[in-house]
Amino acid sequence: MDPALYGIYEEQVKAFFDYIKQMERVRELGGLHVVGSERHEARRIDNQLRGRAARQGDPGSSRFYLSLEDELMRLFGGQQVENLFKRLNVDENLPIEHNLVGRLVEQSQTRVEGNNFDVRKHLLEYDDVLNSQRKRIYSQRDMVFTKEDLSEDVDDMLSTELQQRIPVALKDEGGPWKLLAYLEEIQPTIEYENILYPSFSIRLLLEEIKRNMPDAGEPASRLRAALLALAERSLQAEKDHLVQGIRTMLEKSEEAYQEQLKDRLETLDTFLEGLEDDEEASRRRPSEVLAQLSEQVRAPLKLSTDEMRLLPENNREIKENIRRQIEAASLAITVNRIIAAVDRRLEESTGLRAPQFQNLDWQDVREQIIQTVDTAFNKRFDRLLGSEGQIPHDLDPHLDHLGEGVLEENNIIRMLGNMAQGTRLAFDRRTHRQGRETFPPPQLRLPGIPPDGESYSAGAHRRSNRASFRRSTLFGTGLG
Repeated sequence: MDPALYGIYEEQVKAFFDYIKQMERVRELGGLHVVGSERHEARRIDNQLRGRAARQGDPGSSRFYLSLEDELMRLFGGQQVENLFKRLNVDENLPIEHNLVGRLVEQSQTRVEGNNFDVRKHLLEYDDVLNSQRKRIYSQRDMVFTKEDLSEDVDDMLSTELQQRIPVALKDEGGPWKLLAYLEEIQPTIEYENILYPSFSIRLLLEEIKRNMPDAGEPASRLRAALLALAERSLQAEKDHLVQGIRTMLEKSEEAYQEQLKDRLETLDTFLEGLEDDEEASRRRPSEVLAQLSEQVRAPLKLSTDEMRLLPENNREIKENIRRQIEAASLAITVNRIIAAVDRRLEESTGLRAPQFQNLDWQDVREQIIQTVDTAFNKRFDRLLGSEGQIPHDLDPHLDHLGEGVLEENNIIRMLGNMAQGTRLAFDRRTHRQGRETFPPPQLRLPGIPPDGESYSAGAHRRSNRASFRRSTLFGTGLG
């Protein structure tokens, strides 16, 4: 073609001719040579680098260099190769070209690729779980958008959940309590635009109040009597439930105490028998021997200087003294745990201390703890339901305020909500100040009545167990 005909494509044609000339020069020099400074974890990457040379029939070559200190070799056998060549006394500056190294590199890459494949496989399995959940959520969302009536779907979901939860709950001793707490949590009492929908437990309590309300008298006095009777049965049910739980805990604690005591006494016998045959025991200081014994029996032991000196001789009186110390220490540890558990369940301090149970057998310890719990509940009854109790004191302002509408269902629900609330002293960690805390958070209030603790205070003595009277009443009345 005549160059004059190139026209506006003259620059492109010139660039094409320059490319052809450079390509011929590269071929004359032997083509593209790829130099790799290391080997990658995946052989695929190395092959891609090699593939840059000798493409489409062009000449070319590749060369890869590898150090035994590279990450790939360090993790997968490079130290073995290095030790091998050190034994062969090979110069470090001499390049190593051996099939052994090539096979080791390929094996290392294969192992890394397998490990990476397992990682991706597990990641895909996790993604499959998320994807299945995502599909289910999206399908339910689409159903909400497109279906006019979801009553059957909601009923099916609730039925499935309860069929799985109720049989498991009834097998547990405290299962019904937990089940009611679960129902109260997922569907509390709802109040919206003067429409009040009670929770499951509140609905049962309403039916109980209606059945046990006196027939004669003013409506306010009749409701007051029914509510106080309900609170009394609820506290009694809570007492029975907690006392039974504490008795069960004491039985399990006794079994654990006896087992631990048996193990520690066996350890003592083994240790003293070993001292008789240990020639080095006489060379050690008596305090070191006693410290070792205390560590093995897991009890702090105290002996006089003469007793420590006679310890390797397995003296009967000294052994009996140590046994008594081990029994006392084991009992103190068990009693401390029981006291902490009892205080936690009662949500108040019983005043019990481990030293007051010294020199007592387990039966006496058990009876004293049960008696203390019974005393604590009697004080709670008097504090909450006595002549000057907090619950009657709080009921009267509400009843006086309601007037003729005292027996309306919505007002009774609000009364139950207020009875279940209390106040206690709390410490704010942010402001480092002490104040009163309302629990549970106020949800239902009688119209015109301020929240608990504003115009009148329930005081610091109303404990959080007040909040549990709603569910415990179900068991006190047989509804559970």
